[in-house]
Amino acid sequence: MYHTEQEHFWAGEFGNLYVERNQGEQMLASNLTLFSQALRHIEPIAI
Repeated sequence: MYHTEQEHFWAGEFGNLYVERNQGEQMLASNLTLFSQALRHIEPIAI
């Protein structure tokens, strides 16, 4: 079913608990701040 040991690891209980711990408005706000700050320092993408 899984191709790698890492896929198997994340598909188990550890992965489920990780997802439960990393949800909610506080995590969303933290991620928005992190990515907003990081993206301020990149060059525009030329299409």
